[in-house]
Amino acid sequence: MCQGKVIEDIDSYNRTHEMFNIMTSKQNRENDDITGFGYRYDDESRYGVTITEALYSGISASSYRIVSFKPLSGLLNQEKWIPLRFCPLVIELELVNSATDAVMSLDGTTFTATDTSITWNITNPELKCDLCVLDNWADNHFTEHLLGTDKRKPGVFPINYKKFITQYQTITSWNIDVNFARAVSRLSAIFCSFNNINATFLNNNLFAKDFNTFYHPMNANLDSSTVSYDPTLEVEIDLSIGSKRFPEYRITSVAEAYTQLEKTIKDVYLDDYKSMSIRPKEWITNRFIIGINTSKYWYSFGSGYSTRNGDLIRVSCKPGGSGDLTVPNELHMVLVLDNVLEISSAGCSVYE
Repeated sequence: MCQGKVIEDIDSYNRTHEMFNIMTSKQNRENDDITGFGYRYDDESRYGVTITEALYSGISASSYRIVSFKPLSGLLNQEKWIPLRFCPLVIELELVNSATDAVMSLDGTTFTATDTSITWNITNPELKCDLCVLDNWADNHFTEHLLGTDKRKPGVFPINYKKFITQYQTITSWNIDVNFARAVSRLSAIFCSFNNINATFLNNNLFAKDFNTFYHPMNANLDSSTVSYDPTLEVEIDLSIGSKRFPEYRITSVAEAYTQLEKTIKDVYLDDYKSMSIRPKEWITNRFIIGINTSKYWYSFGSGYSTRNGDLIRVSCKPGGSGDLTVPNELHMVLVLDNVLEISSAGCSVYE
C-alpha cells in the first residue's frame, strides 16, 4: 500500500509464491534454501524416497532458526528505485492460513504429537532493503522534477511493474467452464492450476498441502515417484477473452502444456528466466501448471490484452478422467497485469 492506495494484493499468497518459485531453476531454489530452512520438501535427497522423521528433522523444541525470504512482488522486483519520500510503502503479510501449513502432517506413525508440534511463532520480524542515497545535486533535481519550478509544471515518475491477481473457483462438474469479469487494460498472462482434495497424493504424502500441490489427473492413485504417463487422463484446456482464443487451438497434452508454460514464463520474467525445476514425473502429478500468454507482442511490457470493453475471461477445461480421483475439484488462477505506478507531488496513482 502507498498513501492509502492498494498497489498489490495477492490472495492465497503462499500458493502463488510457491507456484512462481517452482517455475525458477533448481539452482535458484537451492540458493533459497541457504537463506531459508536449509532444505525443502522436494529437493534431490528427498525426492522419491520413503518419508522419515530423520529426513525432516525441522527445528528442535525450545530452539529457533533465523531465516529470510524474498517476497513475491512485482513492484519490489522491477528495475527502478522507489522514491520513498514521495511513495512511502506499507507491507502487510499473511504467511499461512493455518499453523499446520508450515509443518508435516501428523499421521500417528512417522510424525506424532510427541515429536512434531504445530505450536510455533515468529519473533523479531525485520525488513531488509537496499537504499540508494542521492547527493544533494541529484536529490534537488529529482525533487524539482516532481514539485515543479516557476518555469516548469510538476512532473511525474512512472514505474512499470507486474501485478498478480488471484481467482479461486470450486469445480462441481467434470467439464469445467469458468467465466469471470475483470476490467483491466493490460492482461499479459494467466496461470491456471488444479487441486483435488480426494487425491491419494494428498493423503499419502505428509508434506503435501493445498498451497504446494498442483494436481494433474494422472496423479489419482500414485505418488510422483512411481507414476507413469496415461494418455486417457490427458487434460484439454483453452482460454478465451471475448471472442479471442488463447491459443487459437486448445491445449490437448501435457507436452504442449509445458511448451506453452515455458513461453509464458519467459515473457513474465523477461531476461531473468533460465529454466524450471520441474521433473518429468512431477509434471504429471503435483507440478502441473498451465500458462497462457495474452500479450499482443512478446517480451514487451504494456502490450497485454484489454478487457475494459466488458469481455468475459473464460477458462474451459475437459479432464480425461471420469471419477472423483481423476477430476479436479478446485481451480486456482493467477492473472498477471502490466501495471503503472505514477508518483507525483500530489500522491500516487495506480493504472491497471
